[in-house]
Amino acid sequence: MKRAAARTESMPPRTRTALRRMAGRLLTGLTLTGLTLTGCAAQHRTPPEAPSHRALTSDEQDTLTRAEHVLVEACMRAQGYEGFPLDSPDSPDAQPVPPRPARLAHVLADRSWAAEHGYGIAEQRRSGAGPGSTPASRYAQKLPEPDRRRFLTVLYGKERTGLSARLPSGTVTASDQGCTARARHALYRDLPHWFTGKVIDENLTALTGTRLHAEPAYQAAAARWSACMQTHGVSAASPGALKARLPELLAGDDPAGTTERRIAVTEAECAADSGLAGVVDGLVDPLTEEVRAPYRSDLDTYRRLQLQALPRARAAALR
Repeated sequence: MKRAAARTESMPPRTRTALRRMAGRLLTGLTLTGLTLTGCAAQHRTPPEAPSHRALTSDEQDTLTRAEHVLVEACMRAQGYEGFPLDSPDSPDAQPVPPRPARLAHVLADRSWAAEHGYGIAEQRRSGAGPGSTPASRYAQKLPEPDRRRFLTVLYGKERTGLSARLPSGTVTASDQGCTARARHALYRDLPHWFTGKVIDENLTALTGTRLHAEPAYQAAAARWSACMQTHGVSAASPGALKARLPELLAGDDPAGTTERRIAVTEAECAADSGLAGVVDGLVDPLTEEVRAPYRSDLDTYRRLQLQALPRARAAALR
């Protein structure tokens, strides 16, 4: 650098002036293109991370759900199934779902909700819809075996192949054939990427729960919660273990769900008394972000496809 400076100083004045002007223009051009100079080296600025696409509102999600079922119904009707039962929010047998308490998947901590709804099991039973039951599945159960197989093949495809999403627990697969897949392709266009994002999104809570249960603070609070439950005559090592025992514990429950509500209230009270509710509140959000990080691109693509599908969904709903 010193030798270069000496050579510059030995040049005629006009030449030195011209070189300085050229250097000034070059520096200005570098600055405008996002480069800065430090000494003799140029450093490139790291561009900011692109903002994620927003999540859908509940009304927008309902719009997509309605549109999907309109398209499925049209497809099934073309295959000879008139009066196909819809699983949409507008279905005649759709039951209003009370807002679920926050963190319900990890622990029931809302005493007033527990006193009114229990775990929602008796309410589902009274509506004629058990866990996982839909109008389509109930319709299929009424068909003779050969007709049932054909109905499910037309609706969901013959084999669970064509779509897949990998999770730590294994690979989830589904068919890319059948009326359900056709309806979703019509809405989202990129069915493989939509399916991958949907599976990840639906499993975030379970993946977070796995991490949560390994936290020492959770394990200590769960032990206190278990001891509290034991004093009320309910044996369970954790809220998850309690959920697994519910079919056994509620086997002789009355239609109103009296036993169910009593156990749910006990869980909520013990969640507060043991401090488990507070521990869960403090850990779930940061753990969810850690779990979400490796899948951020897939989830962002999933939301983008949902948002892009809204105009098509609104048009389908007008058919």
